[in-house]
Amino acid sequence: MSTSIAGGKAQKAIVWIGAALFAVLYFALNFNSWWTYDSLDDFGLFMQSMNDPSGMLRNSVEGSHFFVHFSPIYDLFAPLVQFTHSVVPVLVLQSVAGALVGIGTYELAKGRIPEKYAVALACVALLYPPLGGLIYNAPYETCFAPAATVWIFVFAMRRNWTATVLVALLTLGIKEDQGVFLAWDALVAGVFAWRTGDRALLKVSGSLFLVALVVPAAWLIWRNDVQAHWIALNPIFSPVASGVTSPLTSALRRIGFMGEVLVPLGLLPLFSGRWMLFAIPPFLEVLIPPYDSLRDVQAHYSGVWIGYAMIAFVMGAGRVYAAHPRRLRAFVQFSLIAAPAILIFASPLHWRATVHARTPQDAVLDRILADDLPPTGTIGVSNGMFGHLWESRRFELGLANRPCYALVDPTLLPNTQTPMATLVRERRWGRYVRVWEKSGVTLYRRISCETSEAGTSRGSGLRSRRS
Repeated sequence: MSTSIAGGKAQKAIVWIGAALFAVLYFALNFNSWWTYDSLDDFGLFMQSMNDPSGMLRNSVEGSHFFVHFSPIYDLFAPLVQFTHSVVPVLVLQSVAGALVGIGTYELAKGRIPEKYAVALACVALLYPPLGGLIYNAPYETCFAPAATVWIFVFAMRRNWTATVLVALLTLGIKEDQGVFLAWDALVAGVFAWRTGDRALLKVSGSLFLVALVVPAAWLIWRNDVQAHWIALNPIFSPVASGVTSPLTSALRRIGFMGEVLVPLGLLPLFSGRWMLFAIPPFLEVLIPPYDSLRDVQAHYSGVWIGYAMIAFVMGAGRVYAAHPRRLRAFVQFSLIAAPAILIFASPLHWRATVHARTPQDAVLDRILADDLPPTGTIGVSNGMFGHLWESRRFELGLANRPCYALVDPTLLPNTQTPMATLVRERRWGRYVRVWEKSGVTLYRRISCETSEAGTSRGSGLRSRRS
């Protein structure tokens, strides 16, 4: 018995060590992306939102993030951002959230299959290419959805109802579509509880079903745009919109997407039976619309279904083992080869294109952002610079809000697919004249910007740059 306990502790340690390595690696990748001015537009938007002390997640792009998405989870992170004036806490939380998927996968699997297979499934989860693509990204709300989803099921199966409800409430605060998914989960679980006479599960699932419907509905009513939301969603699911590509091409792309989902998992989710019922709404959200970007496993949209794929992965393994114990070995071995091979050689992370050291130009930008910008007036910047200037809302992404100044570095990634230099030349947002140029970085001023406007700041002056 003592040998068994020691073996179990050793195997569990493998999972925790793997999760720790995952968290460290993806923190380093995301920090490097920010440090080398490669962060995308939404990075600065989210940081600027969390830096708002009002709790309304205000930023210079959306006004309030609550006008776009219901994501109060950012308000939980806001004190850390405002206290540290740093991107580090958010990047740590993001990488840890990804690591928790692996630990949760192990916790779901142990007891259903032999310990060695439970550890192997956790390793596959940590090497799962879509999870890597999700975590190596801006800190989207959906980064936290897979871990929350998996741990709801972990606690529910342990019949730890308090933890189940708390994680479910946290999940509701991630994004409005989580309310739909959670309501469906509660409905499916409630039907199962009713058929088996499980009163405790029926009570919890019934309560969560009501809460999962009421919370997003209250947000829509608060926004006073229920009809506007329906008008926006209607063309997404209409036959006209789905005709963007030919039916055959559209079908093949969706099949290819499902291959990217299932192949690294050894197709085991297909053997999970009724457990795949829970995955129906999140997969429909990305499969039905005509937009291929929703089915990009590197994009943040994958956060809605990864957790459900992991649950089906574990339950599929359990069903295979129960029916044919020896066959599970082949499935797990395939997954342990396929997941890392895809992550390395066909990675959604695009290692070679996105991971690089700092350049001398990055040091130039550090100095310019700290010392050479006008002390007042709104300034339009591109993606990478926006991620370093989030502490004041006088810094804006691009020129759509007609800022007084435009700061252009042609070596940076384009601003929402349009280079800042092009935006200045087009004069769509006003006529800008050059103020100065230093080491290839140019500051422009809008001619129609009045002196009084230049002296108006949406936030405090630029603080010294910190991490």
